[in-house]
Amino acid sequence: LSASFAFGGVANGFLLGPLTSVLGGKVGKVVQNSACIMMLCYGLRGALFHPAYTLLPEDLLIRRGVFIGLALFLSLFQFAMGTSITVATTKLVPQDMVGTLIGSEHGIFAVARVFSPFVGTSLLTSGGIPAVSAACAACFAAAVGVWQIGVGDR
Repeated sequence: LSASFAFGGVANGFLLGPLTSVLGGKVGKVVQNSACIMMLCYGLRGALFHPAYTLLPEDLLIRRGVFIGLALFLSLFQFAMGTSITVATTKLVPQDMVGTLIGSEHGIFAVARVFSPFVGTSLLTSGGIPAVSAACAACFAAAVGVWQIGVGDR
């Protein structure tokens, strides 16, 4: 987790501009494309680590490397999407309410961080990495749908 945040900080500092350009430039496109990429990557991770498939060798070092590499790759799009959502939502409120909005967003993130460890460990215990990955992919699929209905291509 710490490596992901450090990597995200470096990525935000140096790669956010070029990455958002590659993802479409406009906020709606960046969010949609980031969520789609994350949905697909989580689906790939679920398949790679599913015990019914033998897509990865049994070597623990290789499996850890693939897992960490995918986590860091996903964090690039997580930060691009989060920043773009903040850009979009801050345009919806008067200037004197932006601080309140950002505080509310951070409060929502905090609530998610309270419950997500319980949900994640329950999924991990019951179904392993494939279950967690499938849940993440489903969340991003829902995010794409909601974004399309609510914001579209703006």
